Amino acid sequence: MKIFIKGYYGQDNLGDDLILSAFACWAKKNGHRLVIARGADTSRIEEVMRLVGFTDYETTVDTLRANLAALGQAQGVIFGGGGLFTTDAPKVMRRFLIISALAALFGKRTAVIGVSVTPIQRRLTSLSWRMLGLLSSVVTVRNSISFDTLSAALGRWVGSRKLFRTEDVVFSLNFPELLSFRPDQVETIPRQCAFAIANLWPGQSIEENEAAYSKALEATAEVLSGLTRNGWNFVLVPFSLPQDLDMAILLQKRLDADNVRLSHELSIRERFFDIARSELIITMRFHGLVIGSSIGRKVLTLAYDYKATSLAAELGLADFTIRFGSSKTEYFKESIALDSKSVVERSLALGERTDLGYDLDILRNKRKMASYNFELLSAVFPADTKLR
Repeated sequence: MKIFIKGYYGQDNLGDDLILSAFACWAKKNGHRLVIARGADTSRIEEVMRLVGFTDYETTVDTLRANLAALGQAQGVIFGGGGLFTTDAPKVMRRFLIISALAALFGKRTAVIGVSVTPIQRRLTSLSWRMLGLLSSVVTVRNSISFDTLSAALGRWVGSRKLFRTEDVVFSLNFPELLSFRPDQVETIPRQCAFAIANLWPGQSIEENEAAYSKALEATAEVLSGLTRNGWNFVLVPFSLPQDLDMAILLQKRLDADNVRLSHELSIRERFFDIARSELIITMRFHGLVIGSSIGRKVLTLAYDYKATSLAAELGLADFTIRFGSSKTEYFKESIALDSKSVVERSLALGERTDLGYDLDILRNKRKMASYNFELLSAVFPADTKLR
């Protein structure tokens, strides 16, 4: 079956590239062909497909006209991956509603991967889907649905359409198989900490937002310095390129320390290995928490959004999660400058623990949920090579 997949893919975001790799693994297993909406560069998508060993795909530029053309040629469409339902992206939501309505009108099989869902965004999403349901009888959304349970998800079956949860897709990944290594080849480096740094002002230069950048760098440097004084070494791992890389370079220059280095390779595989070899992970990125917990590492989360705090709470890591502000614009304004000492203290406490700090039964359940997600996808898009 030919499936059009539209999300934030091929944009040099490690977490979203791993989401795409999960879909590619599934498509390869089920004999589907993927048509992937992309940015200007195809190199990261090509890297993902090489890792998976998947060749039955093509890419298309991510414009409305190209989206509609791809939809017309496909039997189905998968939306999401990379913040589809965000209140600061009305253009993305409008395009989603247009393409969803046309997909329903022409009887295309449809699945939606919901991410970045706060209570407010949940209500907006619910309203949008209700409107879409009234227009085309695609789906009826129930406000009472809990986002904490995959089996509930958002909405109910009507025909062959469903909304899933992104983080459960990533939990499905078999990293040793995907990245071609044996678990015993990844030797943990004692007292190495991977810091998944985030630049929260992408598109703004230091000159445009000098005060925010300066405060962020100062506070983050205090955290790293506090841990290095206690014998920890750091590797800075940028998840989203180039903005996180710019932030990591500035931080490395500010510290100018032998025990703080930048992830030396920016490929998906090498950045993963820098995380996997670390005894402790401090992450500002949601997928740093997903990857770290998936492979059994200790994770301290510096969270600025709902999805990170929600997942950390599900895993039982509330004591090792520090929330800063209610939005990206508030992040680093006051909180981290005041709490950098607390970050160091909690990091040291987590580093000294003999356990991982989270419930392995919950982690196993997340993996089962991930498998269930793909069972649902396979029900929506049955394996049938004759439909290509």
